[in-house]
Amino acid sequence: MTHVPRTSQAPRTLPVVLVMSVAFVSAIAAQTPASLAFEVASVRANRSADPLQQFPTLQPGGRVAAFNLPLREWIRVAYGLEDNQLILTSPLGDARFDLDARAGSDATRERAISMLQALLTDRFKLRTPRETRRLPVYSLIRANGTRLGPQLKVAAAECRPITFSAPDPAAPGPPAPPPPPPPVPGTPLAAPLTRPRCPTMFFAGGMFARAMNMSALSAALEAILDRPVIDRTGLSGEFDFDLTYTPNVDGFPNGASSNAPGLPTALREQLGLRLESGRASVQVLVVDDVRQPAEN
Repeated sequence: MTHVPRTSQAPRTLPVVLVMSVAFVSAIAAQTPASLAFEVASVRANRSADPLQQFPTLQPGGRVAAFNLPLREWIRVAYGLEDNQLILTSPLGDARFDLDARAGSDATRERAISMLQALLTDRFKLRTPRETRRLPVYSLIRANGTRLGPQLKVAAAECRPITFSAPDPAAPGPPAPPPPPPPVPGTPLAAPLTRPRCPTMFFAGGMFARAMNMSALSAALEAILDRPVIDRTGLSGEFDFDLTYTPNVDGFPNGASSNAPGLPTALREQLGLRLESGRASVQVLVVDDVRQPAEN
């Protein structure tokens, strides 16, 4: 199973290396047909101090399993939501649960997601009206309309190798990637990642990408900043870039001691891009009611 350390922050803020492209823009899913449900499903509260989690995965044979996952993450997976699209004030949102369910040998990812929605409605009595709210967003725009930053280059037909760099030669290089977790057979129910055609490495403090477009970069920044990022660069096509910055859990550094610049400065100086704050209408899912399920 795929394991990630437990933390009070959303998993994507953890300072770990992710050898992948984090590029996704999720839409709120349609309501679940009442007739679509797991053949059998066991839901149990997890009160252990286990630091490991497994997100819902459709495994071979139709089994759907999750381990030690906060209810908030169950809802985000089931409805394809970003953090700021889920309005959940109940303390039950942080309670952790295990799931062992059977979706049927012919189940697809889409059907399993619908079954997870139905389970949340049936077992947790979830009520989720939708609203449109004006929320804070960032626009990714060009800092200079006539040239790219020194670390942003048009991608070549052949994949260029990743070479680590830092704005300050005296700054420490990026950490070595940890060993990958054991692979999980099957298909994650979370929104699929858009994988680039060339190697890409993201970690807290660095983004090294090859053949990535601006929409994918915006989504990657969204994962760091926990706020929608809208691509307004006007740049089309694929790009290679190396970005080194000082991270913190809130995305924007505050008095950090690293020699690397903060993310906004790094974007401007290294890529020739900048983030502009604003507000926009965002569709959200509001949890009106949710209840502790009976264990089985």
